[in-house]
Amino acid sequence: ALKSGETLLVHGGSSGIGTTAIQLASAFGAYVITTAGSQEKCDACLKLGADRAINYREEDFVAAVKEATGG
Repeated sequence: ALKSGETLLVHGGSSGIGTTAIQLASAFGAYVITTAGSQEKCDACLKLGADRAINYREEDFVAAVKEATGG
C-alpha cells in the first residue's frame, strides 16, 4: 500500500485513471509526479494535487524524475 512520504509516478496524469491516481496518492500523503503531453494538461494535474508535472514533449521525464527524487 502507498504510504505517506513515498513517491508515485503517474504516466498520463490527465487521463481518467491518471486523475484518480493523483487525487488518491495526494490524499495518502505521497509525493506525486505526473507526466502529460501539454502545459495545459500539466497545469490540470497540478490543480488535482500533483507535486510535479512533467511535459514529456518538452522535457526528458527520466531526468526530471531523477532530479525531483534526488536520484
